[in-house]
Amino acid sequence: MPITISEVGRKYPGGIVALESVSLVIPDGQFVSLIGPSGCGKSTLLAMLAGLDAPTTGRVAVSGRVGMVFQEPALFPWRSVRDNVSFGLQMRGVGKRERESRADDALKMVHLSRFAGAYPHELSGGMRQRAAIARALVADPEVLLMDEPFGALDAQTRSLLQSELLSVWETTRKTVVFVTHGMDEALTLSDRIVLLSARPGRIIADIVIDAPHPRDPQTDPTLRAAYEMLRDLLTKEVESVARAEHDGDWEGVGKRTMEPEASVGADI
Repeated sequence: MPITISEVGRKYPGGIVALESVSLVIPDGQFVSLIGPSGCGKSTLLAMLAGLDAPTTGRVAVSGRVGMVFQEPALFPWRSVRDNVSFGLQMRGVGKRERESRADDALKMVHLSRFAGAYPHELSGGMRQRAAIARALVADPEVLLMDEPFGALDAQTRSLLQSELLSVWETTRKTVVFVTHGMDEALTLSDRIVLLSARPGRIIADIVIDAPHPRDPQTDPTLRAAYEMLRDLLTKEVESVARAEHDGDWEGVGKRTMEPEASVGADI
């Protein structure tokens, strides 16, 4: 299995427990979305898979090369798109001809070939994020980790990049672990959705989504049922966070209007 997470916990200095007893096996080629309320440890778990953090307890095992895409593209402004994409290969000592060829192949996958010689300031936000995805793909990783990669984009651009990501995934069948705060996005993209509880994060739902692409979570009855189940579970978790963070004046969703997705933003 490409990814095995066994009884993982993460405790930070000061006593904050981000994750507790998380176990998850993700097979080769699966597209898994992680969702949950703010602070539930989604990004912490992704950082562990990337080797950027380590569990306090338990074990994380990832088989194969890993590529990572963050919410912000973080491109070098003084390097062209092609040179940004090939930067990791350059650091590994790959020759110029090979790294440029591989960068061009990666840019073709995300439909950015025409802008290989452009600089980041000449690109739209969506194009910069495509370049970031190409940068993650250029080393041909077996596992692609994505931490809310479309969260800062407008709805139309986000929808376009979701379609392009699905096209890349259907072509390459890489294992994808995708952190998002949107249930619609998770249902549109994923083979499987893992819902984490409020801090400390534990797995409270693990749902297989067996539906062909393209999908519309608002009209497909199967997806709609999954949406409503996830919404109900997530609402309870968001309410528990709100009660802990408010000074006794939380009225609950029965007395005030609240969309769970609006309350599941940045993570630990």
